[in-house]
Amino acid sequence: MKQSVIFTAGAGLASRCCLCAVSFLMVSSQAFTAELSAAFKENALAAMKSSDSAKRKAAFRTFQYLGPDALADYRTILQKAQAHHQAAMRRVMGTRANPYIEHARGLEELDTERSRVMDLIHTDWKKDPGKIRMLKTEVEGIERKYKRLVKLANANTSSIDRNMGIAMDALLEIQWEITSIERLSGGDNSSDLPDKKDIEDTVVEECYEAEEWYEQQSKRKQTLQSELSEKTAREHNAGCKWANNSQKDFSDHLNHARIIMGLHPMVLEERLSEAAWGHSNDMRTGGFFSHTSPLPGKRTPADRARLAKFAGSWTGENIFMGSPSYTSAYNGWFGSDGHRFIMFTKGGSNVVGIGVDGGHWTMMTGRQ
Repeated sequence: MKQSVIFTAGAGLASRCCLCAVSFLMVSSQAFTAELSAAFKENALAAMKSSDSAKRKAAFRTFQYLGPDALADYRTILQKAQAHHQAAMRRVMGTRANPYIEHARGLEELDTERSRVMDLIHTDWKKDPGKIRMLKTEVEGIERKYKRLVKLANANTSSIDRNMGIAMDALLEIQWEITSIERLSGGDNSSDLPDKKDIEDTVVEECYEAEEWYEQQSKRKQTLQSELSEKTAREHNAGCKWANNSQKDFSDHLNHARIIMGLHPMVLEERLSEAAWGHSNDMRTGGFFSHTSPLPGKRTPADRARLAKFAGSWTGENIFMGSPSYTSAYNGWFGSDGHRFIMFTKGGSNVVGIGVDGGHWTMMTGRQ
């Protein structure tokens, strides 16, 4: 029998795949019995290797009209086309200076260093000046790595994403056809379409580069989300009309340090800040410096938070005296082990209250 088949563009993906599931049975009476020619197979494979979805679909539809006798050849050609597009993914992800790969390496290094330095931050150094200088140097090193990671996360990957997307579309279409063939071979004559999520999962499982691409996209989004969370916290603080510059500057400074260490920010909270300011004012005017206040109803941080009608739970308190500078307050607390632990808490604290009165500072952390 002479084989003269023209590959023309087929229907959309969903309708085409519905046809695929039943077409071999529908045209069985007209099935080709002669062996497909080598030229026919080469043309079919070339169409399925194409980056043009219309050409691939035309080849799929042509095979659908050949009937069950063409199943074995169809499967073989699909598998060859599948290998072609998988190889294309390997070439794309193997691109020199791939931002995805560089970001993955940078993130792995940063995570390792963060874990190491966080252990140092949460170590009681007995306020040893040499150890505190060491800690500051370590944090500066983390900041450099973090900034490089953010730069890589913002790098242009449009060319990689475009080419990976083209290959992924082809692999999804091909896997859909292979799944349909497997159904028919297994005696499943159902007209139900294959599950799209199952198809995608199979493609990712069978192609390391596809899995890596998905994974690295997710990791880059996490880095960008970290950058965004700091920006969002700054915008929140900037919008606190009740807060002064000292409160905003300290909170922004602290949040930057927390972000680069992989921690979430703690945004300014008005009621908790009122409690903090009240304690700073009481210490200045009352001539005492302590977490325990001699004033009735204000003895403990919990009392002061409750008096200020803070709608949440207070989790920690730092006090400082000697300078109106927010960097002086931060450095003073950073150099004091217990205070540093509160600033770099890993727990659920998500808000902070800052109260400054002259050279007296109170910082209260809380959870809402």
